[in-house]
Amino acid sequence: MKCLVTGATGFIGRFLLRNILDTTEAKIYCLVRSDSQLKAFARIREKMIKANLWKEEDALRIVACPGDLALPRLGLSPADYARICDDVDSIYHNGTSMNHLESYASAKRANVDGVQELLRVATQRKAKTFNYVSTLDVFANFKSQSEPEKIDEKSSIDQELHHERDGYATSKWVGEMLVNIAKSRGVSCNIFRLGLVVGDRRHGRYDEKQRLHRMM
Repeated sequence: MKCLVTGATGFIGRFLLRNILDTTEAKIYCLVRSDSQLKAFARIREKMIKANLWKEEDALRIVACPGDLALPRLGLSPADYARICDDVDSIYHNGTSMNHLESYASAKRANVDGVQELLRVATQRKAKTFNYVSTLDVFANFKSQSEPEKIDEKSSIDQELHHERDGYATSKWVGEMLVNIAKSRGVSCNIFRLGLVVGDRRHGRYDEKQRLHRMM
């Protein structure tokens, strides 16, 4: 088994990568924003060590792929792109641009165009399962309601409304809609919607970039 993981150097991504390493025997390609494979691998290792998640044997199963979600063909070299299309069995798309001050136009390249590029990968050479890490922010929070809205895994987002200025939420909503379209066309897709992730309650690990941590 071989898989592609995006966002492995982010806070949630580090734990996702550790979980895949621990629960499977998969070879893992990690898309990392970098200009070389050496630097990309060093970045993964550094982030994992910082979170006390690294094991030296992980180096035998992780393949760092320098690229960028916001670029055509994920910014991958032709060789890496072809290898991923040929080898990968599943995709875990956790990478995202999470700047709550940016507009939709600014967030679109990574959060929408990146989804499109990965869905192309999912359907090239051989069929791949596409696992998309979304957010509860796809449900608009500015609607006026007398009763709290009940949301579960089957809740539709088709009628949700988002402002262009709310770049993160709006771009994640569009990205999830693209995944739903792909699913309706026969692509194997799973969507996982996360709420606010503050930190690790077991060991006190936290995301140094998270706004709540900065406020505290």
